[in-house]
Amino acid sequence: MAGLSGDLLTRGNPHGFFADHYTGQFSHDTSQSEVFADMFVGWSFGMWGDNDLGRDRMDYMNNMNTWILNASQLS
Repeated sequence: MAGLSGDLLTRGNPHGFFADHYTGQFSHDTSQSEVFADMFVGWSFGMWGDNDLGRDRMDYMNNMNTWILNASQLS
């Protein structure tokens, strides 16, 4: 997951989202927090782009519980 995070939190082309701005992506902002928010929307609806980046985003978000638990145990 650590290797994927840098690539996934960017806006390459194709994006890997299920729709364009204001449908599947809600911001033109390329900050990591805005891209993650759009990924959270995709995860919530279970909808991703039909391409490699879409599958990578889906895998990343489906493993969210693992990396959140790992991060919460850091001190």
